[in-house]
Amino acid sequence: MHAACPDSRVQGVIGVGVPVAPVAAEKEDPRVYSFEFLHNCSQPKLLVSGARDQFGPKSKLEALAAAVPEPKKLVIIEGADHFFEGRLRELRDAIEAWVRETKLV
Repeated sequence: MHAACPDSRVQGVIGVGVPVAPVAAEKEDPRVYSFEFLHNCSQPKLLVSGARDQFGPKSKLEALAAAVPEPKKLVIIEGADHFFEGRLRELRDAIEAWVRETKLV
């Protein structure tokens, strides 16, 4: 996503399972990702996450989505984890619907 936003050739940006609250494997390795670059991203943005994503709590995803400029859309897939196990069809459907809605094809 970071490389896509400043590129004028990119028509839309999709984040799947965005790790807004990563869990470090070791306490000495705290992982923190910054999504500040999205505040200047003018392309349409789709953020898709599972409702059970241990790296993407809904409240933090909603805060990120609220902070970025339009156009944007946040989709939470019920029952899905970080890897969308058993929910890949819903993930695909959400992406395909957004691509049609934003007229990227």
